Amino acid sequence: MLWILREGKPYYCESYGIERPMKSFLDQTAARSLIGHDVDGRLYLIIVEVNPVTKVGVSIYDLANIASYVGLWNAVNLDGGGSTTLYENGEILNVLTDGCAPGQTPAGYQKKGCERPLTTIACVR
Repeated sequence: MLWILREGKPYYCESYGIERPMKSFLDQTAARSLIGHDVDGRLYLIIVEVNPVTKVGVSIYDLANIASYVGLWNAVNLDGGGSTTLYENGEILNVLTDGCAPGQTPAGYQKKGCERPLTTIACVR
């Protein structure tokens, strides 16, 4: 949901007007993830986790600033919040913040946090 950058410029306001997510979506701080590319076509996957001490993540505005700072040309927001998961070669690489359902065990090395089944998945080869 939401284009973050298009052709190097912030595009979240235009995308917000088209997609119409919940009202506080742009301002809400949470774990976030995006997929994008730079002008040379190099692919980027960016995950921003919630600070474990302050429990604060980033807003869509913050995410756009990060994408711009690293030089992305186009970027799209992926699923965020507690379902933000970066998985590579059979291993979860970030800290999951979603609680576990009854009978579900924590993912991999983690003492808490479980992955959540999603319909938004980006596979990169």
